[in-house]
Amino acid sequence: MRKTFGIVGLLALTLALGACTQTTTATYKSELRGQNENPPVVTSATGTATATLRADGTLVINGSFKDLSSQLATAVGGGVHLHIGAPGVNGEVVSALSVQAASDLLSGTFSGEVKLDAEEKAALEAGNLYINVHSVTHTSGEIRGQLVKQ
Repeated sequence: MRKTFGIVGLLALTLALGACTQTTTATYKSELRGQNENPPVVTSATGTATATLRADGTLVINGSFKDLSSQLATAVGGGVHLHIGAPGVNGEVVSALSVQAASDLLSGTFSGEVKLDAEEKAALEAGNLYINVHSVTHTSGEIRGQLVKQ
């Protein structure tokens, strides 16, 4: 009986460890600044973002921005995007992010869940995904930050 209990206990532990590895995640952070734009933008605007990559390939993004020089460019697909591109290189939009802006549209928060394909996941792991906040004055982007693994 004792031997059976030991085997059952070992099996339960193995299953529990397997379940833990299925939910393994990686965390990425980003500091959004005007000097990260291409070309660089002189602005007092700043932002931060945190992203968690789930085991299923979904990237969960949460962040904020403040002090834009002009209103958020809501006409540019919501104004905040996840892009693919190396530092200093402008890249294509992977996904628009959902924005909750203050009434003046100069600050706010953003979030999103993006299912990454193999190319996008490889880009993330190489530091080649970035977040861009677009304002009316700087429609190509006022602040930008690469997602960097923590």
